Amino acid sequence: MTKALHELVATCLPTDNWRFTLMKEWPTIFGPFSNRVSFEAVHDETIVLGVSDACLMQELYLLSPLIVSTIQKTIGNMTIKKVRLKRTEVVTHQKQHTKMAQQNAKKPISLTRAELHALECIADAELKEALRRYCIRCHQERM
Repeated sequence: MTKALHELVATCLPTDNWRFTLMKEWPTIFGPFSNRVSFEAVHDETIVLGVSDACLMQELYLLSPLIVSTIQKTIGNMTIKKVRLKRTEVVTHQKQHTKMAQQNAKKPISLTRAELHALECIADAELKEALRRYCIRCHQERM
């Protein structure tokens, strides 16, 4: 069973903690950009945000007073007074899948006896090869 991060954190932190509120309301604060801007840290009065690309970082720098006021309104706390931006790479599901495929491609895959026997029963060479590659890909994804 999976749970949202804010549900897990709620069991560890008191719910009146402003940092918890900030994490919980992150998608509301940044809307459609919440997957490209990450909450990295808080140091004294400064919030550190990770940004996925340089153009967005420039725009957010210019909008930093608005970001501060939005955060203050959302969390109901005047602790945050500055925004610091840093470049981070956002790892998407596709990038993870590609990286896994590259790692698994290096490992030799051998088919089971049952799979080899089933492939021997297929007369069409093109279909046999396509199914062989499919079996290999299934083994790679399991690793």
